[in-house]
Amino acid sequence: MLRLVALLGAAAAARGQPPGDDTQAQDAAVVYPVAPTSTLKSCKNDEVFCYNKNACVLPDPHAADFCVPEAIDLVGVGSFRWGASTAAYQVEGGAYEDGKGLSNWDVFAAVPGRVANGDTGDVAADSYHRWHEDVELLADLGVKHYRFSVSWSRVLPKGEGEVNAKGLKYYNNLVDALIKRGITPTVCLFHWDLPQALEEQGGWLNKEMITRAFTNYARVMYEALGDRVKTWITLNEPGTVVYMGYNMGLMAPGRCADRRRCAKGDSFREPLVAGHNMLVAHAHAVDAFRREFKPRFGGTIGMVNCVKWAEPQDRADASQWKLAQFLMEAEIGFFTDPLYFGDYPLSLRDTVGGAEGPLPQFTPTEKRLLAGSQDFFGLNFYTSHYVWDPPQGGGIGPQGGSSWLFVTPGGLRNQLHWITARYGAPPIYITENGCDQPDEDRAADPSKPDHFRIAYMHEYIEQAAVAALEGVNLQGYYVWSLLDNFEWADGYSKRFGIVHVDFDGNQDRTPKTSYYWLKRLLSTLGKASPNHGKYKEGSAAAALPAALAPLPAAAGPVPMAADVNVPSPWARLAATGGMMLALASVALGLLVWRRRRRGSERLPFAFPWRKRGYDEIM
Repeated sequence: MLRLVALLGAAAAARGQPPGDDTQAQDAAVVYPVAPTSTLKSCKNDEVFCYNKNACVLPDPHAADFCVPEAIDLVGVGSFRWGASTAAYQVEGGAYEDGKGLSNWDVFAAVPGRVANGDTGDVAADSYHRWHEDVELLADLGVKHYRFSVSWSRVLPKGEGEVNAKGLKYYNNLVDALIKRGITPTVCLFHWDLPQALEEQGGWLNKEMITRAFTNYARVMYEALGDRVKTWITLNEPGTVVYMGYNMGLMAPGRCADRRRCAKGDSFREPLVAGHNMLVAHAHAVDAFRREFKPRFGGTIGMVNCVKWAEPQDRADASQWKLAQFLMEAEIGFFTDPLYFGDYPLSLRDTVGGAEGPLPQFTPTEKRLLAGSQDFFGLNFYTSHYVWDPPQGGGIGPQGGSSWLFVTPGGLRNQLHWITARYGAPPIYITENGCDQPDEDRAADPSKPDHFRIAYMHEYIEQAAVAALEGVNLQGYYVWSLLDNFEWADGYSKRFGIVHVDFDGNQDRTPKTSYYWLKRLLSTLGKASPNHGKYKEGSAAAALPAALAPLPAAAGPVPMAADVNVPSPWARLAATGGMMLALASVALGLLVWRRRRRGSERLPFAFPWRKRGYDEIM
């Protein structure tokens, strides 16, 4: 969950508590396979990324020495899911057509200054009209799975009540066309665009209303598509909605404590309430699926969360591992521990929970519904970040086109092991992974090879495959994204697609070099070739390290090693007295305004010692 630790850490500091001595965490002695930084090497160990781009040896997907690393070749065959992902508001357009109701993103993006260059999703990639082309692009690419989201307000214009038949027909047609071309749909119910009618009733802050509305909306979609859709996702990246929408105010619904930017909102309590209610709504939607629809249609269901590997800047420093673990529990455990264990991590409950804390508590019924409420772990992974004490350090890897995206393929491998150890080796789908090319903007030339993206995908896919060979139950990989699209607050200034979309013309699609690279990769899998690369990290039969052996499903997380001390910064804060603690709480708003610039992570307790001029990387 993006920067939830800023909220939880500041709250814990204000209460004079460290981040949970009795943390619900895995063993601090676990040695993760690799540091996440990478120089992006090709199969032949030629350098394919460097800071001096003119000196780089770049991969050519059509070259004779094209290779497939052995790890990918061993893992990515058979039932392994290769797919691509998009989201409704980012690609559909047709914002006011055929009875669609307003979404909170329609309203948010229409306010001047909210989105870069005044962009909106009114047209986007125009997939509402050009979905046939998208299906053909998927088929030609060779992927057999497509993950897309449903626009809630297209199906239920008011969020509840009467169904819009034309909106439902659009998704029925899309699903039928995909299946006809041999592509299996994966459907996400919520990818950030909430019906405005529900937003006006409190949105995710109104627990009773939103739980009822989301569950009934889910029922509509299960009934309409359940005979053909067998993989469902309830929520995509709820943590991003919570942080960017309710804490920073930089995404819909645009709520925060800064009255210069947000007319309403509370950056401290509202994110926790909204996140809590999203979990409750998920639990009820899953319960309805399993009781009412799975007996008829079958299928699986889960949630998707975006996480970043937290890497200690000094791997020999036990206190930095403790900090990294707390950050992981805040960013990942907040939304995933309840899905497996029925409640938040102990570290969060100990610091910001309880009767006096801002973290809401689940009822016994909610705990029962939440525990075991997903059949697979949906993982969106892009980058990693450092944690350290004292505040110092640099970027963690080569930077992509976005200020927050640093190339750290080893972080994905470590993250997969963390999930495996904590949650009992669940089936994992990488539901999003990709990057924006540093030299691509709205005016990008589609004929220019996107070598950076190719190198990024090559390394991340290989590290994921290596993790699978080491014992991770990895079931699939979906690239983000099939199409260039509306990138939320960045509008059309960033491009994540492997297919170029002409946003200043008529939304024509042009496959990029990365599209053809992935196509060739998929067509080569499982075919013995002297050009295949070798598994660089060790034997393809490498066993999972004993410290990372999967836990029994009912065992829960491994306890933190008893000999790891509480990090010194928390102790320093606790000793500074009431004034410093009060300042830590009051400074929360300023903390969360700060944007990342260098790909490292400074936890909120370091803020009082920030020197003027030092790069803030929040």
